[in-house]
Amino acid sequence: MAVPLEIAEDAYRLGQTGLIELMDSSRTRTEIKLNHLELIQNEIEAELDVMNASGLLAVYFENPA
Repeated sequence: MAVPLEIAEDAYRLGQTGLIELMDSSRTRTEIKLNHLELIQNEIEAELDVMNASGLLAVYFENPA
């Protein structure tokens, strides 16, 4: 199980864990942030697909408010 980065940093500073554990926690946090951004991107793309299919996207670009 991944350890939150702050806990891993504290443990590393106190000499309780090694650099590999710290780097693993950092990598895990980066992966979680990337997954979150990918989910947001997918949501926006799905919304655009719906707007395009309903004709709302073309109307928006013709008359941006």
